Amino acid sequence: MRRLFTLQGVEYAAIVAFVVVLGSATAFAALQSQYDEWDGAYWAVGTMTTAGSGDVVATTTATQAIGIVLMVTGLAFGSLLVGAVAQRFVAPEVEAETERLEITDAQIASELNELAQRVQRLDAAIRHRQVTRPD
Repeated sequence: MRRLFTLQGVEYAAIVAFVVVLGSATAFAALQSQYDEWDGAYWAVGTMTTAGSGDVVATTTATQAIGIVLMVTGLAFGSLLVGAVAQRFVAPEVEAETERLEITDAQIASELNELAQRVQRLDAAIRHRQVTRPD
């Protein structure tokens, strides 16, 4: 999922969004005979950005379905852009925190060994008390 927010992931998503716009514009112009390809492109971009002005309108069920796909694609792509920008700001802080908190396997093994020794000493002390306690 992190790769999606990289520059390469955003580029890939932009290509997909562009192809969806072109395909939708072409389909819109073919299905709505009163509009040409430029009107289709205008409608597709307006619909994808949810900023449609209403002067070019989808009136058939097919073009309305295409509009739904465009809206969802536009919202997803916009969210991806916002997430990618946010990651650029947050990533350096997360990396710094991760480096600060990184513990080596040797450190973990050493602390586990210390804990095991403490448990053994406590167990021995408890057993010693049980043996020396008068009944």
